[in-house]
Amino acid sequence: MPIALPLTLDLDQHFGDWRDDLARDGFVILRGVVPPERAEAYRQRAFDWIENVGLGFDRNDPNTWKQDCMPVMKKGGMFHHSVGQEAFLWELRQEQGVIDAFAKLWGTDKLLVSFDGANVSMPGPMQDLNQPAWWHVDQDPDKFGCRCVQGLVNLNVNGPEDGGLMVLRGSHKQNQTFFTEVWNGSDGFRPMGVEAQPDFFGFTDDHMKWFYSQGCEWVKTEMQPGDLVLWDSRTAHYNVPPKCHRDRVAAYTCYAPAYLCSAEQLELKKKLFVEGKMTVSDSQGD
Repeated sequence: MPIALPLTLDLDQHFGDWRDDLARDGFVILRGVVPPERAEAYRQRAFDWIENVGLGFDRNDPNTWKQDCMPVMKKGGMFHHSVGQEAFLWELRQEQGVIDAFAKLWGTDKLLVSFDGANVSMPGPMQDLNQPAWWHVDQDPDKFGCRCVQGLVNLNVNGPEDGGLMVLRGSHKQNQTFFTEVWNGSDGFRPMGVEAQPDFFGFTDDHMKWFYSQGCEWVKTEMQPGDLVLWDSRTAHYNVPPKCHRDRVAAYTCYAPAYLCSAEQLELKKKLFVEGKMTVSDSQGD
């Protein structure tokens, strides 16, 4: 008789390790998952890639740290020019410490990984320090439970003023209540029934006020090179630009059990790989 394998993570149990932090807060930082010297090598290879695009960027010349000299990006996120299929990102995805974290999380080492991108945010004039926050979750309003845990491998010192990931602690626990009892089904960046980016919902100011009333608080993640931050896709989050002299470099990575991917989805992933295309963070494929 076939076993009914779970579609979501069961976080309502006691683990006795970092998974309890993920279940409680909606995020967790794992220290030193990638050795710092290798993290620095990946950072330099990210700069190599940007320079090789040929738009004039020079990691050593602040005058070139501007949008005209860099690949297409959104708030530092790089998801074009097939960067997700670059060798340095594939090597990073194969770091044993990263794989081990997701294997422990899902209870299996038979995993598929997303073809995700990177974030390179250079300090200076190209950063709009007054840009509005884009609070969001990467899970559709009609999907409940912990279906996806996203990951980010940090590749440079990342302190309070260095830009980076902001997470709304505890918001994952309020996600289902918000979408079933509070949200009216018509506002937000991705209303129900509208053709738009899948597995994404952007919150309004009024939405955030409700989460604050439930005791949720913003936390700026602070990391060292080689640290891995994991967050439940139901956790509201966004990123902030660097305010000081230091660049922010990170790689997005997400793994899920292979059994969650259908044969048709697996064939599509193979096709996208061959074509040098990328996928969203939910490596389940739906």
